This record gives sequence, structure tokens and C-alpha cells, in this order.
Amino acid sequence: MLNPIQTAQSAKGFTSFGETAKALLHQFPATDWGLKQRSLETQLSKLDRGQAIWWSNHPEAAQSLATLLDLSLEDLGLHGASGNHFFKFSELPGLKPLDLKRETSWQIGHAKSDSTRVSKFGEETLDHWLEPIAGYAWRAPYKVDWLCVPDELERQLLTRRLAATSRYKVLFTETLAAASAQLQDEKPLILVLERDVPDEDIKTLGLRPRDAGLLLIAPNPMPLRQQTSSME
Repeated sequence: MLNPIQTAQSAKGFTSFGETAKALLHQFPATDWGLKQRSLETQLSKLDRGQAIWWSNHPEAAQSLATLLDLSLEDLGLHGASGNHFFKFSELPGLKPLDLKRETSWQIGHAKSDSTRVSKFGEETLDHWLEPIAGYAWRAPYKVDWLCVPDELERQLLTRRLAATSRYKVLFTETLAAASAQLQDEKPLILVLERDVPDEDIKTLGLRPRDAGLLLIAPNPMPLRQQTSSME
């Protein structure tokens, strides 16, 4: 749906994103918004343009918005915000949706980190991040791995499956800087970057605690800084 919020809020009598934000805060006080009205207005505008990162990370807020505007999460472009584990191929409407919890997609080879080196044991894969592991063999990841997935559909399919099935927290973000608070947590984290990561943004990884496992999935290869200081 094109500009779903503008269309629906007009039908509800709201003349602007600001009025919709005000109504959300007033009618759903129990929702953990974490934003003031002006910031929420900005997130509504972004969602209307198809930028759904904040809403995907705040499913309760997404559901409150859907309820206020009498829309489905699909109408808002938030197919996974309610924990829905079915992946729909929008360009192939006749194709049956994929159940991400019960079905697997085709796999050719194994994913390998851009930062992985070949050891005497052979080249490591990212199966410890991407595949379920039996409890007795499980060890929490303790390294930083970078997975480049240039194809948008392939990246969506992979990350949506991880969001539905992974034992680790999966966070979608536009930049590393925007996820700086989550990077400081010592728990293993899968960070999905929605766009190419500039070299300068890599500095944010310095916030990550030592031996705290991190998997970054991005559309571009891991940037390599040409010049580093002794502190870096």
C-alpha cells in the first residue's frame, strides 16, 4: 500500500502525523513508546515512506498503530512485527508463503565470515550463528563476524528466518551508531544493517565488550580502514 499512514489517518480524521502521534500516546499509554510526540511523528513519517526499522524493533508500538488506524501489519509493511514467521514473496503472489520455523530455503554451500581466517582445522563457517545447535555442543559466540549478502531478497529471507528462529537477539538498524546502546551489551547479538556501512561508522564497534559475540549482516563487504592509530 502506497503511503498507508497518510491514507488511513485521513479516514480517521487525523490531518497530520503529529495528530496521529498525539492520539497514539493518548489512547495507548500502556505501550512502551520510549519517544516523545515529535520523535514519534518522525517515525510515523519514516514508516509511511517504507522505512520500518524502528517499528520492526518495537512490535507492541506497531500493533498499537495498526489498531488505531484499523490496518493490518501487512498494510503497514510490517510483515514480521507481530512475530509472524511466514515469508511472503511479494513479486510472486502465486507462490505459497514460506514457514520460516518449519521449512528451510535452498542452501548451496556454507556462509563464511569476511573476517574469518583459515586455521589448521580448515575454514570456519557461520553455522554456529545461522543454524540450530544441540544443547550439549553449544558455546556462545565470542568473536565478531561479518556476513555480506548483497542480494536484497536473499538478505531478507535469511534475516527474517533468524528473527523467527535464532536463539540470539536479532536487531535491524540503518547504522552501527544507531545501535550503540545494544552493542555495549555483552550478550551475543545479530545486527542486520539495512544499507552499506561507511568506513567511519566502523569505529562504533569499539564499544563492543571484549569476547562478546557479534554477527553483522550487511549488503556490503566489511570495510577495511587504510590507516589506524595505535589506540585503534
